[in-house]
Amino acid sequence: MERESKEARVLLFHMDKERADAVSKVCLAAGAAPVCVAGKDESVPVGVLAGLSGPEIFAAMRSVSAAADRAPETGGKAPDRGPAEEMAVFCFVREDQLDAILAGFRRAGIRIGLKAVLTPHNMLWNAGRLAGELAAERDSIGRRG
Repeated sequence: MERESKEARVLLFHMDKERADAVSKVCLAAGAAPVCVAGKDESVPVGVLAGLSGPEIFAAMRSVSAAADRAPETGGKAPDRGPAEEMAVFCFVREDQLDAILAGFRRAGIRIGLKAVLTPHNMLWNAGRLAGELAAERDSIGRRG
């Protein structure tokens, strides 16, 4: 994925208009375009929603497949939850932009339960799969802490 050539954007799931407006304001101030994802598009891979093209998707598939061949089995994937709670996916966002967005969320009192950065590993997942993985990770951290 070539971050430099792609527009920074934040995919927003399950946010009402008022909430999406507040989140959008923070994202725009940091130079990232907010994208409210409609329910009908939640089955589309997040990489496609982020604007990736076919060759970029296939390159990521090869990369993930090669890494999976070298990695130990971790116990399977989390269930596809369908993101019933709010979720934000940061796509092609530089580190300084992400820092500004997260700081802006804190200043505005915005809490989003599920947050992720688009990676070659998760770009092929739909919103439900990503939400399931994030929630399982959050639950696992909660049980340890």
